[in-house]
Amino acid sequence: MNLWRKKLSKKEHNVTITNVLIGSYIRSMLFSLIIGIVLFVGITGMEMSYRRSLSNERILNIVTYIINDKLEDIRQFSDELVIDDELQSIFRKKSDLRSNLLSSFLMKRLAQLGEVSSIHVIWEDAVVSEFKSPVYGYDKYEVVRNLKLDFKGDYCWEIGTDHVNTDENTFYIIRNVKSKLDMKHLGYLVVYLDINQLQQDIKHYLGNEAEIIVQSAQGEIITFPGDLPVENVKKRVNILNRGENSWKYLSGKYSIKELTNINGIMLITSKQSIFSPNLEFAIIFMLIIIIDFTIIASKVLKKRVIGPLEEIAARAKEIAEKENLDMQFPQEEYYSEADDISNALNEMMTQIRGLLEDVKKKEKLQRQLELSVINHQIKPHFLYNTLNAASILVSVEEKEAARQLIMTLASYYRACLNHGNDIISLEGELNIVKDYVKIALIRNPNIAKLSYDIDESLLSLQIPKMTIQTLVENSIKYGIKSIGQPISISVSAKKVEDHAEIIVEDDGVGMSKDTIEKVMKGEELEVKSGFGLRSVLNRLALLYEIKDYSDIMNIQSEPNNYTKITLKLKL
Repeated sequence: MNLWRKKLSKKEHNVTITNVLIGSYIRSMLFSLIIGIVLFVGITGMEMSYRRSLSNERILNIVTYIINDKLEDIRQFSDELVIDDELQSIFRKKSDLRSNLLSSFLMKRLAQLGEVSSIHVIWEDAVVSEFKSPVYGYDKYEVVRNLKLDFKGDYCWEIGTDHVNTDENTFYIIRNVKSKLDMKHLGYLVVYLDINQLQQDIKHYLGNEAEIIVQSAQGEIITFPGDLPVENVKKRVNILNRGENSWKYLSGKYSIKELTNINGIMLITSKQSIFSPNLEFAIIFMLIIIIDFTIIASKVLKKRVIGPLEEIAARAKEIAEKENLDMQFPQEEYYSEADDISNALNEMMTQIRGLLEDVKKKEKLQRQLELSVINHQIKPHFLYNTLNAASILVSVEEKEAARQLIMTLASYYRACLNHGNDIISLEGELNIVKDYVKIALIRNPNIAKLSYDIDESLLSLQIPKMTIQTLVENSIKYGIKSIGQPISISVSAKKVEDHAEIIVEDDGVGMSKDTIEKVMKGEELEVKSGFGLRSVLNRLALLYEIKDYSDIMNIQSEPNNYTKITLKLKL
Protein backbone atom coordinates (compact mmCIF):
# COMPACT_ATOMS: atom_id res chain seq x y z
CA MET A 1 0.00 0.00 0.00
CA ASN A 2 1.32 3.45 -0.92
CA LEU A 3 2.40 5.91 1.74
CA TRP A 4 -0.38 8.38 1.06
CA ARG A 5 -3.00 5.63 1.26
CA LYS A 6 -1.60 4.65 4.67
CA LYS A 7 -1.91 8.25 5.83
CA LEU A 8 -5.50 8.42 4.66
CA SER A 9 -6.39 5.18 6.42
CA LYS A 10 -5.10 6.60 9.72
CA LYS A 11 -7.38 9.65 9.65
CA GLU A 12 -10.10 9.59 12.25
CA HIS A 13 -12.44 11.70 10.11
CA ASN A 14 -12.72 11.31 6.36
CA VAL A 15 -14.07 14.75 5.47
CA THR A 16 -15.28 15.11 1.89
CA ILE A 17 -15.76 18.29 -0.11
CA THR A 18 -19.52 17.86 0.33
CA ASN A 19 -19.11 17.98 4.10
CA VAL A 20 -16.89 21.03 3.79
CA LEU A 21 -19.38 22.83 1.55
CA ILE A 22 -22.33 22.08 3.83
CA GLY A 23 -20.36 23.05 6.93
CA SER A 24 -19.13 26.22 5.25
CA TYR A 25 -22.65 27.24 4.27
CA ILE A 26 -23.97 26.58 7.76
CA ARG A 27 -21.16 28.56 9.37
CA SER A 28 -21.63 31.35 6.87
CA MET A 29 -25.37 31.47 7.56
CA LEU A 30 -24.84 31.56 11.34
CA PHE A 31 -22.19 34.27 11.11
CA SER A 32 -24.34 36.18 8.64
CA LEU A 33 -27.36 35.95 10.94
CA ILE A 34 -25.38 37.17 13.97
CA ILE A 35 -23.66 39.98 12.08
CA GLY A 36 -26.91 40.84 10.31
CA ILE A 37 -28.77 41.17 13.61
CA VAL A 38 -26.01 43.34 15.05
CA LEU A 39 -25.94 45.54 11.95
CA PHE A 40 -29.72 45.66 11.77
CA VAL A 41 -30.01 46.71 15.41
CA GLY A 42 -27.26 49.27 14.88
CA ILE A 43 -28.70 50.72 11.66
CA THR A 44 -32.31 50.65 12.75
CA GLY A 45 -31.24 51.92 16.18
CA MET A 46 -29.66 54.97 14.59
CA GLU A 47 -32.69 55.43 12.37
CA MET A 48 -35.11 55.04 15.26
CA SER A 49 -32.98 57.33 17.41
CA TYR A 50 -33.25 59.92 14.69
CA ARG A 51 -36.99 59.37 14.43
CA ARG A 52 -37.37 59.47 18.18
CA SER A 53 -35.43 62.73 18.24
CA LEU A 54 -37.84 64.17 15.72
CA SER A 55 -40.78 62.77 17.65
CA ASN A 56 -39.39 64.12 20.93
CA GLU A 57 -38.87 67.51 19.34
CA ARG A 58 -42.49 67.48 18.19
CA ILE A 59 -43.69 66.44 21.67
CA LEU A 60 -41.54 69.10 23.30
CA ASN A 61 -43.00 71.76 21.06
CA ILE A 62 -46.57 70.60 21.76
CA VAL A 63 -46.09 70.40 25.53
CA THR A 64 -44.19 73.68 25.61
CA TYR A 65 -47.00 75.35 23.67
CA ILE A 66 -49.70 73.93 25.98
CA ILE A 67 -47.87 74.90 29.17
CA ASN A 68 -46.92 78.35 27.88
CA ASP A 69 -50.46 78.92 26.72
CA LYS A 70 -51.86 78.01 30.14
CA LEU A 71 -49.25 80.06 31.95
CA GLU A 72 -49.94 83.02 29.72
CA ASP A 73 -53.64 82.81 30.57
CA ILE A 74 -52.76 82.76 34.26
CA ARG A 75 -50.37 85.68 33.86
CA GLN A 76 -52.98 87.79 32.05
CA PHE A 77 -55.56 86.83 34.66
CA SER A 78 -53.21 87.92 37.46
CA ASP A 79 -52.42 91.16 35.62
CA GLU A 80 -56.10 92.00 35.53
CA LEU A 81 -56.54 91.19 39.21
CA VAL A 82 -53.71 93.32 40.58
CA ILE A 83 -54.99 96.43 38.76
CA ASP A 84 -58.67 95.76 39.41
CA ASP A 85 -60.21 98.80 41.06
CA GLU A 86 -62.26 96.66 43.42
CA LEU A 87 -59.13 94.89 44.70
CA GLN A 88 -57.34 98.21 45.03
CA SER A 89 -60.26 99.64 47.05
CA ILE A 90 -60.41 96.56 49.29
CA PHE A 91 -56.75 97.09 50.24
CA ARG A 92 -57.65 100.63 51.30
CA LYS A 93 -60.27 99.30 53.73
CA LYS A 94 -59.55 98.57 57.36
CA SER A 95 -57.90 95.24 58.05
CA ASP A 96 -60.90 93.86 59.95
CA LEU A 97 -63.12 94.32 56.84
CA ARG A 98 -60.51 93.36 54.30
CA SER A 99 -60.60 89.58 54.76
CA ASN A 100 -64.33 89.20 54.10
CA LEU A 101 -64.25 91.53 51.14
CA LEU A 102 -61.22 89.77 49.61
CA SER A 103 -62.78 86.33 50.06
CA SER A 104 -65.89 87.46 48.19
CA PHE A 105 -63.82 89.14 45.52
CA LEU A 106 -61.59 86.08 44.95
CA MET A 107 -64.51 83.65 44.82
CA LYS A 108 -66.14 85.74 42.13
CA ARG A 109 -62.93 86.01 40.11
CA LEU A 110 -62.10 82.30 40.50
CA ALA A 111 -65.19 81.39 38.53
CA GLN A 112 -64.04 83.48 35.54
CA LEU A 113 -61.08 81.24 34.54
CA GLY A 114 -61.32 77.46 34.50
CA GLU A 115 -57.50 76.91 34.42
CA VAL A 116 -57.12 78.32 37.96
CA SER A 117 -57.29 75.92 40.92
CA SER A 118 -56.84 78.49 43.74
CA ILE A 119 -56.13 82.17 44.42
CA HIS A 120 -54.36 83.59 47.46
CA VAL A 121 -53.87 87.16 48.65
CA ILE A 122 -51.19 87.87 51.26
CA TRP A 123 -50.61 91.12 53.12
CA GLU A 124 -48.74 91.65 56.32
CA ASP A 125 -49.60 88.62 58.50
CA ALA A 126 -52.94 87.88 56.88
CA VAL A 127 -53.80 85.34 54.15
CA VAL A 128 -57.06 84.98 52.21
CA SER A 129 -57.45 81.88 49.99
CA GLU A 130 -60.15 80.56 47.68
CA PHE A 131 -60.16 77.11 45.95
CA LYS A 132 -62.04 75.74 42.97
CA SER A 133 -62.72 72.54 44.92
CA PRO A 134 -63.53 72.25 48.63
CA VAL A 135 -60.47 71.95 50.85
CA TYR A 136 -60.55 70.70 54.42
CA GLY A 137 -57.99 71.13 57.15
CA TYR A 138 -56.17 73.74 55.15
CA ASP A 139 -53.26 75.52 56.91
CA LYS A 140 -52.93 78.80 54.99
CA TYR A 141 -49.78 79.78 56.84
CA GLU A 142 -48.06 76.56 55.70
CA VAL A 143 -48.61 77.70 52.13
CA VAL A 144 -47.10 81.11 52.86
CA ARG A 145 -43.99 79.53 54.42
CA ASN A 146 -43.34 77.53 51.20
CA LEU A 147 -43.72 80.53 48.90
CA LYS A 148 -40.75 82.34 47.41
CA LEU A 149 -41.63 85.96 48.29
CA ASP A 150 -38.15 87.44 47.93
CA PHE A 151 -38.21 87.59 44.15
CA LYS A 152 -37.25 90.61 42.10
CA GLY A 153 -39.59 92.25 39.64
CA ASP A 154 -43.36 92.31 39.33
CA TYR A 155 -43.89 88.54 39.30
CA CYS A 156 -42.22 85.14 39.23
CA TRP A 157 -43.21 81.58 38.33
CA GLU A 158 -42.63 78.56 40.49
CA ILE A 159 -43.73 74.96 40.96
CA GLY A 160 -45.37 73.79 44.15
CA THR A 161 -48.59 72.65 45.81
CA ASP A 162 -51.38 75.02 46.91
CA HIS A 163 -52.42 73.08 50.00
CA VAL A 164 -51.06 70.42 52.28
CA ASN A 165 -53.63 67.69 51.60
CA THR A 166 -51.87 66.59 48.39
CA ASP A 167 -48.27 66.32 47.22
CA GLU A 168 -49.15 66.95 43.57
CA ASN A 169 -47.34 70.03 42.32
CA THR A 170 -48.57 72.58 39.83
CA PHE A 171 -47.43 75.90 38.34
CA TYR A 172 -48.15 79.07 40.23
CA ILE A 173 -47.43 82.75 39.78
CA ILE A 174 -46.64 85.26 42.53
CA ARG A 175 -47.35 88.91 41.83
CA ASN A 176 -46.62 92.11 43.68
CA VAL A 177 -49.80 94.06 44.42
CA LYS A 178 -49.05 97.77 44.32
CA SER A 179 -51.22 100.81 44.79
CA LYS A 180 -52.14 102.45 41.53
CA LEU A 181 -52.05 105.84 43.29
CA ASP A 182 -48.57 105.86 44.85
CA MET A 183 -47.11 102.44 43.72
CA LYS A 184 -46.83 101.46 47.36
CA HIS A 185 -46.52 97.71 48.01
CA LEU A 186 -49.85 96.41 49.28
CA GLY A 187 -49.26 92.62 49.32
CA TYR A 188 -48.95 89.54 47.10
CA LEU A 189 -51.29 87.74 44.76
CA VAL A 190 -50.68 84.00 44.22
CA VAL A 191 -52.55 82.12 41.46
CA TYR A 192 -52.21 78.31 41.07
CA LEU A 193 -52.82 76.54 37.76
CA ASP A 194 -55.26 73.63 37.75
CA ILE A 195 -52.84 70.70 37.21
CA ASN A 196 -55.62 68.20 36.51
CA GLN A 197 -56.86 70.15 33.53
CA LEU A 198 -53.30 70.56 32.25
CA GLN A 199 -52.76 66.79 32.57
CA GLN A 200 -55.93 66.14 30.54
CA ASP A 201 -54.95 68.60 27.83
CA ILE A 202 -51.49 67.06 27.40
CA LYS A 203 -52.85 63.52 27.41
CA HIS A 204 -55.43 64.56 24.82
CA TYR A 205 -52.70 65.63 22.40
CA LEU A 206 -50.00 63.03 23.19
CA GLY A 207 -51.75 59.98 24.52
CA ASN A 208 -49.13 57.52 25.84
CA GLU A 209 -46.32 58.49 23.45
CA ALA A 210 -44.03 59.92 26.12
CA GLU A 211 -43.42 60.66 29.77
CA ILE A 212 -42.57 64.26 30.72
CA ILE A 213 -40.83 65.75 33.74
CA VAL A 214 -40.64 69.50 34.37
CA GLN A 215 -38.18 70.75 36.99
CA SER A 216 -37.98 74.30 38.30
CA ALA A 217 -34.82 76.13 39.32
CA GLN A 218 -35.66 75.28 42.94
CA GLY A 219 -35.76 71.54 42.13
CA GLU A 220 -39.55 71.12 42.32
CA ILE A 221 -40.98 68.49 39.95
CA ILE A 222 -44.17 68.09 37.86
CA THR A 223 -44.70 64.85 35.92
CA PHE A 224 -46.98 64.06 32.97
CA PRO A 225 -48.78 61.80 33.56
CA GLY A 226 -48.92 62.59 37.22
CA ASP A 227 -48.95 58.96 38.42
CA LEU A 228 -45.41 58.01 37.33
CA PRO A 229 -43.70 55.59 39.74
CA VAL A 230 -41.33 57.24 42.17
CA GLU A 231 -38.36 55.13 41.01
CA ASN A 232 -38.90 56.17 37.40
CA VAL A 233 -39.10 59.80 38.44
CA LYS A 234 -35.80 59.55 40.35
CA LYS A 235 -34.02 57.98 37.38
CA ARG A 236 -35.27 60.66 35.02
CA VAL A 237 -34.35 63.42 37.46
CA ASN A 238 -30.78 62.05 37.49
CA ILE A 239 -30.72 62.12 33.68
CA LEU A 240 -32.25 65.59 33.74
CA ASN A 241 -29.49 66.80 36.05
CA ARG A 242 -26.77 65.26 33.87
CA GLY A 243 -28.37 66.75 30.77
CA GLU A 244 -26.45 66.37 27.50
CA ASN A 245 -23.75 64.25 29.16
CA SER A 246 -26.16 61.34 29.44
CA TRP A 247 -25.69 58.59 26.82
CA LYS A 248 -29.43 57.96 26.92
CA TYR A 249 -29.96 61.55 25.98
CA LEU A 250 -27.47 61.16 23.13
CA SER A 251 -29.18 57.96 21.96
CA GLY A 252 -32.37 59.88 21.25
CA LYS A 253 -34.50 58.20 23.91
CA TYR A 254 -34.49 61.38 25.99
CA SER A 255 -34.73 65.03 24.96
CA ILE A 256 -34.32 68.13 27.10
CA LYS A 257 -35.64 71.66 26.61
CA GLU A 258 -35.56 74.79 28.70
CA LEU A 259 -38.74 76.53 29.93
CA THR A 260 -37.58 80.11 30.12
CA ASN A 261 -40.76 81.56 31.60
CA ILE A 262 -40.42 79.48 34.78
CA ASN A 263 -36.59 79.30 34.61
CA GLY A 264 -36.82 75.50 34.47
CA ILE A 265 -36.13 72.54 32.21
CA MET A 266 -38.28 69.80 30.72
CA LEU A 267 -37.31 66.17 29.98
CA ILE A 268 -39.13 64.04 27.38
CA THR A 269 -38.87 60.26 27.67
CA SER A 270 -39.80 58.58 24.41
CA LYS A 271 -41.81 55.37 24.75
CA GLN A 272 -41.34 54.47 21.09
CA SER A 273 -39.68 51.04 20.63
CA ILE A 274 -36.42 50.71 18.72
CA PHE A 275 -38.05 48.00 16.58
CA SER A 276 -40.63 48.78 13.96
CA PRO A 277 -43.02 46.47 12.14
CA ASN A 278 -42.67 48.54 9.00
CA LEU A 279 -41.94 46.69 5.77
CA GLU A 280 -38.92 48.90 5.04
CA PHE A 281 -37.10 47.60 8.11
CA ALA A 282 -37.89 44.00 7.19
CA ILE A 283 -36.44 44.61 3.71
CA ILE A 284 -33.34 46.24 5.21
CA PHE A 285 -32.88 43.27 7.52
CA MET A 286 -33.14 40.75 4.67
CA LEU A 287 -30.74 42.75 2.49
CA ILE A 288 -28.21 42.90 5.30
CA ILE A 289 -28.46 39.13 5.84
CA ILE A 290 -28.11 38.40 2.10
CA ILE A 291 -25.11 40.72 1.69
CA ASP A 292 -23.45 39.33 4.82
CA PHE A 293 -24.03 35.76 3.68
CA THR A 294 -22.64 36.44 0.21
CA ILE A 295 -19.47 38.06 1.55
CA ILE A 296 -18.87 35.58 4.36
CA ALA A 297 -19.69 32.54 2.21
CA SER A 298 -17.28 33.65 -0.51
CA LYS A 299 -14.52 34.18 2.08
CA VAL A 300 -15.17 30.88 3.84
CA LEU A 301 -15.43 28.88 0.59
CA LYS A 302 -12.27 30.48 -0.77
CA LYS A 303 -10.36 29.59 2.38
CA ARG A 304 -11.74 26.10 2.99
CA VAL A 305 -12.48 24.80 -0.52
CA ILE A 306 -10.61 26.84 -3.13
CA GLY A 307 -7.65 27.73 -0.89
CA PRO A 308 -6.21 24.18 -0.67
CA LEU A 309 -6.48 23.72 -4.44
CA GLU A 310 -4.82 27.09 -5.07
CA GLU A 311 -2.01 26.14 -2.68
CA ILE A 312 -1.47 22.84 -4.50
CA ALA A 313 -1.54 24.60 -7.90
CA ALA A 314 0.92 27.28 -6.70
CA ARG A 315 3.41 24.68 -5.51
CA ALA A 316 3.04 22.69 -8.72
CA LYS A 317 3.74 25.88 -10.72
CA GLU A 318 6.82 26.59 -8.60
CA ILE A 319 8.11 23.08 -9.23
CA ALA A 320 7.63 23.56 -12.99
CA GLU A 321 9.20 27.04 -13.13
CA LYS A 322 12.07 26.65 -10.65
CA GLU A 323 12.61 22.88 -11.13
CA ASN A 324 12.59 22.53 -7.36
CA LEU A 325 11.94 18.83 -6.99
CA ASP A 326 12.40 19.04 -3.20
CA MET A 327 9.13 20.97 -2.92
CA GLN A 328 6.47 19.28 -0.79
CA PHE A 329 2.74 19.65 -1.31
CA PRO A 330 0.59 20.70 1.73
CA GLN A 331 0.41 18.14 4.52
CA GLU A 332 -2.54 19.79 6.31
CA GLU A 333 -5.82 17.94 6.56
CA TYR A 334 -8.27 19.81 4.33
CA TYR A 335 -10.87 17.46 2.88
CA SER A 336 -10.49 13.99 1.39
CA GLU A 337 -10.32 15.04 -2.28
CA ALA A 338 -7.69 17.74 -1.69
CA ASP A 339 -5.77 15.45 0.68
CA ASP A 340 -5.82 12.67 -1.93
CA ILE A 341 -4.40 15.02 -4.58
CA SER A 342 -1.75 16.43 -2.23
CA ASN A 343 -0.64 13.04 -0.93
CA ALA A 344 -0.63 11.50 -4.41
CA LEU A 345 1.52 14.36 -5.72
CA ASN A 346 3.92 14.01 -2.79
CA GLU A 347 4.19 10.28 -3.48
CA MET A 348 4.76 11.02 -7.18
CA MET A 349 7.47 13.60 -6.34
CA THR A 350 9.17 11.03 -4.10
CA GLN A 351 9.19 8.52 -6.95
CA ILE A 352 10.46 11.14 -9.41
CA ARG A 353 13.30 12.09 -7.06
CA GLY A 354 14.17 8.40 -6.71
CA LEU A 355 14.19 7.93 -10.49
CA LEU A 356 16.36 11.03 -10.95
CA GLU A 357 18.83 9.72 -8.38
CA ASP A 358 19.01 6.44 -10.30
CA VAL A 359 19.50 8.31 -13.58
CA LYS A 360 22.28 10.44 -12.05
CA LYS A 361 24.05 7.35 -10.73
CA LYS A 362 23.78 5.67 -14.13
CA GLU A 363 25.02 8.81 -15.90
CA LYS A 364 27.98 9.01 -13.51
CA LEU A 365 28.86 5.40 -14.17
CA GLN A 366 28.49 6.01 -17.89
CA ARG A 367 30.82 9.04 -17.72
CA GLN A 368 33.41 7.05 -15.84
CA LEU A 369 33.15 4.29 -18.41
CA GLU A 370 33.39 6.72 -21.32
CA LEU A 371 36.38 8.48 -19.75
CA SER A 372 38.11 5.18 -19.21
CA VAL A 373 37.41 4.10 -22.78
CA ILE A 374 38.74 7.38 -24.19
CA ASN A 375 41.92 7.08 -22.14
CA HIS A 376 42.51 3.56 -23.35
CA GLN A 377 41.83 4.66 -26.89
CA ILE A 378 44.49 7.35 -26.83
CA LYS A 379 47.24 5.34 -25.05
CA PRO A 380 48.22 2.68 -27.65
CA HIS A 381 48.60 4.85 -30.76
CA PHE A 382 52.04 6.16 -29.72
CA LEU A 383 53.44 2.79 -28.71
CA TYR A 384 53.67 1.25 -32.15
CA ASN A 385 55.56 4.10 -33.77
CA THR A 386 58.03 4.32 -30.89
CA LEU A 387 58.76 0.58 -30.91
CA ASN A 388 59.22 0.72 -34.66
CA ALA A 389 61.73 3.58 -34.22
CA ALA A 390 63.60 1.54 -31.56
CA SER A 391 63.74 -1.41 -33.99
CA ILE A 392 65.28 0.79 -36.68
CA LEU A 393 67.89 2.15 -34.24
CA VAL A 394 68.88 -1.39 -33.26
CA SER A 395 69.20 -2.41 -36.89
CA VAL A 396 71.59 0.46 -37.61
CA GLU A 397 73.53 -0.40 -34.44
CA GLU A 398 72.45 2.70 -32.52
CA LYS A 399 72.13 0.57 -29.44
CA GLU A 400 72.54 3.37 -26.87
CA ALA A 401 69.92 5.52 -28.56
CA ALA A 402 67.61 2.53 -28.78
CA ARG A 403 68.20 1.79 -25.06
CA GLN A 404 67.40 5.36 -24.03
CA LEU A 405 64.32 5.33 -26.26
CA ILE A 406 63.00 2.14 -24.73
CA MET A 407 63.72 3.34 -21.14
CA THR A 408 61.98 6.65 -21.80
CA LEU A 409 59.06 4.77 -23.36
CA ALA A 410 58.80 2.62 -20.26
CA SER A 411 58.84 5.68 -18.00
CA TYR A 412 56.26 7.32 -20.21
CA TYR A 413 53.84 4.42 -20.05
CA ARG A 414 54.44 3.88 -16.36
CA ALA A 415 53.28 7.44 -15.77
CA CYS A 416 50.39 7.05 -18.22
CA LEU A 417 49.10 3.95 -16.46
CA ASN A 418 49.08 5.78 -13.06
CA HIS A 419 47.93 2.64 -11.26
CA GLY A 420 44.76 2.62 -13.31
CA ASN A 421 43.63 6.11 -12.20
CA ASP A 422 42.20 8.48 -14.79
CA ILE A 423 43.11 11.56 -12.74
CA ILE A 424 46.74 12.71 -12.28
CA SER A 425 48.52 15.68 -10.70
CA LEU A 426 49.74 18.52 -12.89
CA GLU A 427 53.30 17.55 -11.95
CA GLY A 428 52.74 13.98 -13.10
CA GLU A 429 51.12 15.21 -16.32
CA LEU A 430 54.14 17.43 -17.05
CA ASN A 431 56.46 14.42 -16.57
CA ILE A 432 54.41 12.55 -19.17
CA VAL A 433 54.75 15.53 -21.53
CA LYS A 434 58.52 15.66 -20.99
CA ASP A 435 58.90 11.90 -21.62
CA TYR A 436 56.78 12.18 -24.75
CA VAL A 437 58.85 15.09 -26.08
CA LYS A 438 62.09 13.25 -25.23
CA ILE A 439 60.90 10.25 -27.24
CA ALA A 440 59.85 12.51 -30.09
CA LEU A 441 63.27 14.23 -30.07
CA ILE A 442 65.14 10.89 -30.04
CA ARG A 443 63.20 9.91 -33.10
CA ASN A 444 63.63 13.36 -34.72
CA PRO A 445 66.02 15.74 -32.90
CA ASN A 446 64.91 18.90 -34.77
CA ILE A 447 61.16 18.42 -34.56
CA ALA A 448 60.22 20.77 -31.65
CA LYS A 449 61.34 23.24 -28.99
CA LEU A 450 59.47 23.33 -25.66
CA SER A 451 59.39 25.90 -22.86
CA TYR A 452 57.58 25.78 -19.48
CA ASP A 453 56.21 28.49 -17.17
CA ILE A 454 54.50 26.72 -14.28
CA ASP A 455 53.18 28.17 -10.99
CA GLU A 456 54.61 25.71 -8.47
CA SER A 457 51.54 26.10 -6.24
CA LEU A 458 49.55 24.35 -8.98
CA LEU A 459 51.75 21.23 -9.24
CA SER A 460 49.30 19.30 -7.04
CA LEU A 461 46.32 20.31 -9.19
CA GLN A 462 44.37 17.21 -10.25
CA ILE A 463 43.56 16.96 -13.98
CA PRO A 464 42.60 14.17 -16.39
CA LYS A 465 45.80 12.42 -17.46
CA MET A 466 47.03 12.82 -21.04
CA THR A 467 45.35 16.27 -21.25
CA ILE A 468 48.43 18.48 -21.81
CA GLN A 469 50.30 15.62 -23.51
CA THR A 470 47.51 15.32 -26.10
CA LEU A 471 47.66 19.06 -26.86
CA VAL A 472 51.49 18.98 -27.19
CA GLU A 473 51.30 15.86 -29.32
CA ASN A 474 48.66 17.53 -31.52
CA SER A 475 50.97 20.55 -32.05
CA ILE A 476 53.94 18.32 -33.02
CA LYS A 477 51.94 16.04 -35.31
CA TYR A 478 49.85 18.66 -37.12
CA GLY A 479 51.49 22.03 -36.45
CA ILE A 480 54.89 21.73 -38.21
CA LYS A 481 55.01 24.02 -41.22
CA SER A 482 57.84 22.30 -43.13
CA ILE A 483 60.32 19.47 -42.66
CA GLY A 484 63.43 20.60 -40.86
CA GLN A 485 61.78 23.65 -39.32
CA PRO A 486 61.11 22.93 -35.58
CA ILE A 487 57.89 24.10 -33.94
CA SER A 488 58.08 26.18 -30.75
CA ILE A 489 55.68 25.07 -28.04
CA SER A 490 55.12 26.78 -24.67
CA VAL A 491 53.28 25.28 -21.71
CA SER A 492 52.19 27.58 -18.85
CA ALA A 493 50.00 27.26 -15.75
CA LYS A 494 48.82 30.08 -13.49
CA LYS A 495 46.08 30.99 -11.03
CA VAL A 496 43.32 33.36 -12.21
CA GLU A 497 40.74 34.23 -9.50
CA ASP A 498 38.95 31.00 -8.60
CA HIS A 499 40.40 28.77 -11.33
CA ALA A 500 43.65 27.69 -12.94
CA GLU A 501 44.55 28.52 -16.53
CA ILE A 502 46.71 26.02 -18.46
CA ILE A 503 47.89 27.37 -21.81
CA VAL A 504 49.51 25.40 -24.63
CA GLU A 505 50.65 27.67 -27.44
CA ASP A 506 52.63 26.95 -30.64
CA ASP A 507 53.76 28.85 -33.73
CA GLY A 508 52.63 26.20 -36.15
CA VAL A 509 50.25 26.12 -39.10
CA GLY A 510 47.27 27.12 -37.00
CA MET A 511 43.61 26.13 -37.40
CA SER A 512 40.78 27.45 -39.54
CA LYS A 513 37.77 29.14 -37.95
CA ASP A 514 35.54 26.41 -39.33
CA THR A 515 37.59 23.71 -37.62
CA ILE A 516 37.59 25.63 -34.33
CA GLU A 517 33.79 26.10 -34.44
CA LYS A 518 33.21 22.40 -35.13
CA VAL A 519 35.54 21.38 -32.31
CA MET A 520 33.75 23.68 -29.85
CA LYS A 521 30.35 22.38 -30.99
CA GLY A 522 31.46 18.73 -30.84
CA GLU A 523 30.69 18.17 -34.54
CA GLU A 524 32.36 15.68 -36.88
CA LEU A 525 35.68 16.89 -38.37
CA GLU A 526 37.12 16.50 -41.84
CA VAL A 527 40.73 17.14 -40.70
CA LYS A 528 42.79 15.05 -38.26
CA SER A 529 44.23 18.03 -36.40
CA GLY A 530 41.07 18.48 -34.37
CA PHE A 531 40.64 14.94 -33.07
CA GLY A 532 43.04 15.43 -30.16
CA LEU A 533 41.23 18.58 -29.12
CA ARG A 534 37.89 16.79 -29.21
CA SER A 535 39.21 14.00 -26.99
CA VAL A 536 40.47 16.57 -24.44
CA LEU A 537 37.15 18.41 -24.50
CA ASN A 538 35.15 15.21 -24.08
CA ARG A 539 37.20 14.08 -21.09
CA LEU A 540 37.04 17.44 -19.35
CA ALA A 541 33.31 17.78 -20.02
CA LEU A 542 32.63 14.31 -18.62
CA LEU A 543 34.80 14.87 -15.59
CA TYR A 544 33.46 18.32 -14.64
CA GLU A 545 29.90 17.67 -15.92
CA ILE A 546 29.97 20.70 -18.21
CA LYS A 547 27.74 21.00 -21.25
CA ASP A 548 29.06 24.26 -22.67
CA TYR A 549 32.62 23.64 -23.94
CA SER A 550 33.40 27.37 -23.87
CA ASP A 551 33.29 27.24 -20.06
CA ILE A 552 36.37 24.99 -20.00
CA MET A 553 38.34 25.62 -23.22
CA ASN A 554 39.17 28.61 -25.41
CA ILE A 555 40.90 28.21 -28.80
CA GLN A 556 42.63 31.10 -30.50
CA SER A 557 44.39 30.52 -33.82
CA GLU A 558 45.54 32.26 -36.95
CA PRO A 559 46.36 30.08 -40.01
CA ASN A 560 50.16 29.82 -40.71
CA ASN A 561 50.86 31.86 -37.62
CA TYR A 562 49.94 30.37 -34.21
CA THR A 563 47.53 28.32 -32.13
CA LYS A 564 46.75 29.07 -28.48
CA ILE A 565 44.62 26.73 -26.38
CA THR A 566 43.54 27.82 -22.89
CA LEU A 567 42.06 25.37 -20.39
CA LYS A 568 40.04 26.71 -17.42
CA LEU A 569 40.08 24.21 -14.56
CA LYS A 570 38.42 24.57 -11.15
CA LEU A 571 40.74 24.74 -8.19
